Amino acid sequence: MSEWKFSVPDLTCLHCVRELDEQLRSVDGVRGVAIDWSNKTVKVRGVGLDWESLERAVEDAGFEAVK
Repeated sequence: MSEWKFSVPDLTCLHCVRELDEQLRSVDGVRGVAIDWSNKTVKVRGVGLDWESLERAVEDAGFEAVK
């Protein structure tokens, strides 16, 4: 199992967090998502994850991921 940690500077509300969580959980292989709204950080755990898929999911939610 791998884990990716990154920031999403534009998280401003709980609606944003819910949308981001939903998009990340839709990525194949994702087993867990932890979003720290106050620090604007995200941890994603899963199997066979790649940065491009996670970054695309963040963009689909309307945000930018920063490694």
